[in-house]
Amino acid sequence: MIKKDIKKYNVCLTYGTFDMFHFGHLSILLRCKEKCNKLIVGVATDDYNKNKQKESIQSQQQRFNFIKNLHFVDKVIYEHNFNIQWANDYKKYRAEAIFIGDDHKGELDYLIEDGINLIYLDRTKGISTSDIKKKIKQKNIFFLIQNKLDQTEELFQNIKKINLNKDNFLVLAINKKIETSFQLYQFWNSNKKIDFIFLFNNTQEVNQMKKRINLLKINNLIN
Repeated sequence: MIKKDIKKYNVCLTYGTFDMFHFGHLSILLRCKEKCNKLIVGVATDDYNKNKQKESIQSQQQRFNFIKNLHFVDKVIYEHNFNIQWANDYKKYRAEAIFIGDDHKGELDYLIEDGINLIYLDRTKGISTSDIKKKIKQKNIFFLIQNKLDQTEELFQNIKKINLNKDNFLVLAINKKIETSFQLYQFWNSNKKIDFIFLFNNTQEVNQMKKRINLLKINNLIN
């Protein structure tokens, strides 16, 4: 049986907020990259989110830098307003497709009428940033830190133990000094037990994130 070749585009775009990066984000970005040679990711600015009445735990710079450090992402830009920007970016970067989650299906079909190749991808069910915020309210928070690449298997074993208790919420902090790879992110994505992943330069950044998450948990309990 002859296997049909899957069309691979040259340049493609996708957009999102990517707050509190989780395996749903990772999964859709990996699938985007599998379909193109060059992947350009637009990260929503804080002002744009405010206009949509959306508040992020992480700043636009933190979210931008995280996506920029994913080795399979070729270029990162800021998203200011999809109404005009998407069509302009499509022409500017000579893109052949824009990928977007199927939760927006039907909303953006006018772009197809304008000649844009808009491709809807299945969202990962059961996980979103909103779901994460709810989990933080209800669960015990565990921080795992990866400083070296050879810690991956050991961390994975610890994750399996911690995850036996479904009341636990797992945060993975990966040191930026690690030479990350497509395979490493595929590994973390495949086990689907990490609730939130972020990169850090130093322990101060890890402590700051701990404070933000604990504050979110306290505020949720107060509300």
